[in-house]
Amino acid sequence: MLLFVSATQAITLPDPQGKVILVIGGKITNTGKDGKTVRLDRQMLSDIGIVESTTSTPWAKKEENYTGPLLRQVLEYVGAKGSTMRVQWRKKHSTILPISDAYNYSLLLAMDMNGKPVDSREKGPLFLLYPVEKIPGLDTTVLQNRSLSQVESIIVE
Repeated sequence: MLLFVSATQAITLPDPQGKVILVIGGKITNTGKDGKTVRLDRQMLSDIGIVESTTSTPWAKKEENYTGPLLRQVLEYVGAKGSTMRVQWRKKHSTILPISDAYNYSLLLAMDMNGKPVDSREKGPLFLLYPVEKIPGLDTTVLQNRSLSQVESIIVE
């Protein structure tokens, strides 16, 4: 069930029915019942909207098909109000990224790769993907290194 979220009115978002694969907190106006975070399962992320991107990464060296929601749609869903986001990945790492990247580059939170869920031992359950091949001038080491595997949480700052 997709909820359309007003930019001016905070709402309590539904609880996940399946396994939580992403937690978002920080400067957000729409939260779960705890009033602080949003916990999202695979179905909730799918309901936000799925897009497809065929691209190669510096690691795979071949084109692969990725599907998942655009990060900007997820940030809009939770009512993100910050300028940066701290993305936690691989259990103990975090990277601070500008929120503007989500809008300027159509970042993808990939849930599927080549028609199968992204393997949690490799890149999943979520893989933050910069479309480095799709935008001229984007294929830089800095932006390639912002593509993050095993994304678990986002704190909007």
